[in-house]
Amino acid sequence: GVAAVAAGDARAAQVVKVDWPIPMLYQALGQVVMSGPMLFALRGARPRLDLSPTSWLLTFCIGVIGFLSQICMTRGMQNAKSASAGLMRLWGLPCSFAMQAAMTTDPVRPLAVVGALVMSAAMGLVACAGRQKAATAS
Repeated sequence: GVAAVAAGDARAAQVVKVDWPIPMLYQALGQVVMSGPMLFALRGARPRLDLSPTSWLLTFCIGVIGFLSQICMTRGMQNAKSASAGLMRLWGLPCSFAMQAAMTTDPVRPLAVVGALVMSAAMGLVACAGRQKAATAS
């Protein structure tokens, strides 16, 4: 459980019942500690610090929005049933694919479309199974 909480897994916080700031702290520390070495290992380049004030402001805003969304997700996962919380977390994959296809100039690859369709179908199957289980239980 502790390793999953340290990795920022909000479902582990639901199972272990830790206060929400703890997984947030571990998740943030994990990202900071991992991002530096990974930058050098994968890119072999130094980070650029000569950004314009507008770029710094946008970077700061993106960080704040990401942090707030992570807080909302962690709090929501602690208060939701695990099946519905898992579905909502997985829903981000097809949504991010659609956003990338709509808002960037990156080409849409057929394998990415297949992956998004498979994720959507799997989520639909889980949702149908959950409804069927709830109907038979009542």
